[in-house]
Order: sequence, then C-alpha cells, then structure tokens
Amino acid sequence: MIDNQRLSLELNVEQDEYIGSMTPEAGIRMGISTQREMPFPMEKGVSISPGYATMIGLIKVTLSSESMK
Repeated sequence: MIDNQRLSLELNVEQDEYIGSMTPEAGIRMGISTQREMPFPMEKGVSISPGYATMIGLIKVTLSSESMK
C-alpha cells in the first residue's frame, strides 16, 4: 500500500442531540459508489458506530467487455 493514497475523514455525530423516540441508534451509514452510480447506502453501505475508529479497505476492480467473454 502506498501511504499517500489514504483518505482520512473525521465526523462529529453529536450523539447527545439524537431524539430517542425518532431513532434508537446513533451513527453513520456510509456507502462507496462511483460518480456515475446512484448511491444506495442502506443496501450497499457500512454502519459506523460513534466513539470507535473504523478502517475500511477498498480495491478497485475494472471489468471490460473482453473479460466478460
């Protein structure tokens, strides 16, 4: 892995402002998609809990019409 190809993201969830009757949990739902793809974080996303460090590894795979034969 090349160290200069990392993305670091820090989010403030403000968990104390959640309303318990509206949602029982606090956190982030994150989805990764291409620019041309409609994001569906509930179906294809990852849940991230507040108060913990989370690392996600990604590998880009490119398929061509030649590789589909």
